[in-house]
Amino acid sequence: MEQARNNNPVIRLDSLQAVANRIALDQQKAAAAGPLIYADGGYPAAPVISTDQGKTRFLLNPSKGTTDYYGYDLSLTNGGLYRGVVALEQPLLTGPKTRILEEQNQLQSALLSEHSRLTIHQLEKAITDQYLLCQYTLEQQEATRQLLDLLQAQARISSTLAKSALLYQADVQLLQIEADRLQTAIDALDAAYHARLLDLFVLCGIKDTSVVRITRLSLSFIQDSSVSSGFTEQYRLDSLSLTTGQKIFDLRYKPQFSFYISAGLNTAYAPDILQRFGWQAGLKFTQVLFDGHQRQLNDRRVRLLAQTTAWQTDYFNRQNGVRKTKLMSQVRSLDDQQAAIRQQEQAYDKLLQLYKQQVVSGQLSVINYLSVLRSRASLLQDLATIRYNQGTTHQ
Repeated sequence: MEQARNNNPVIRLDSLQAVANRIALDQQKAAAAGPLIYADGGYPAAPVISTDQGKTRFLLNPSKGTTDYYGYDLSLTNGGLYRGVVALEQPLLTGPKTRILEEQNQLQSALLSEHSRLTIHQLEKAITDQYLLCQYTLEQQEATRQLLDLLQAQARISSTLAKSALLYQADVQLLQIEADRLQTAIDALDAAYHARLLDLFVLCGIKDTSVVRITRLSLSFIQDSSVSSGFTEQYRLDSLSLTTGQKIFDLRYKPQFSFYISAGLNTAYAPDILQRFGWQAGLKFTQVLFDGHQRQLNDRRVRLLAQTTAWQTDYFNRQNGVRKTKLMSQVRSLDDQQAAIRQQEQAYDKLLQLYKQQVVSGQLSVINYLSVLRSRASLLQDLATIRYNQGTTHQ
């Protein structure tokens, strides 16, 4: 689990995104409340073709005395505009906006945190399922090996009896064939376990490919009513996100005030350019009066989405209650099945001991002994399956 949490790219991305969101908040607060200092300059020329005093000339910067010419009217352009100023603009009354931006950032951080929590939950469930699958394979292998040990012990006894002509050689050969079949099944389960173990390593991001035997995992229910579901928490945060988004949208309809000051050169006549350095200051006011009823449309959209989120929350809560009842019923049923199989296993063991004596004394065919042995093998496979189902149900 620890390796998986450390190596999972989604969890790492959420962590980096949280840092990026904090940087974005600083950027937004600087844009909303910080001063803006900038330089502004330019020189748009308006040249003319002059015909004063009967001479045709091209003038890039016509003087005020030019009267006969072809080009833009000098009373509008004055031949050009010389501009080079440094300006400062400071937004005013920005407290509400920065508070909403901080609220939005906190909500984004909570959403990322919840996303990471759900990712970790899904990752832990996937790893637990795969771990239980490995354990299930080992239990199948162990059950098959137990049967093989019983069969080999019986084969050794039968071989001794066959040499003394107290048992048919065909019975000994039949036991050996069954032993070979069980050994093949054990080898196949060993290969399956290796493949499933490597799948577990892939989920955890573990590079080591050595084959290890996992320890037995035992899961149990922990019922804590104070722990909220990750999905309902996600719906709650989505609802808050809608509210915060509406607050940010509504800011555009509040009056916007800012103070500005600039200093530098601003003139339209080159000869007296050195006398045209100065400064100016003032207040800027902006208020949206009409934008096609966008505010009302956004309010309707937010109300509709909020109703959808509330419906999803209620629907999930109703479903979740039924799921819990179903799972508890399954757990009780699996516990009862396991207890019943344990009793049957003991009964089969007693029967095998009895059959073993009867085979040795020649009172029972080896085929009957194998039939009971296979039934016990099937019982152990069922027990391994129940244990696996119990583990997946307990998550």
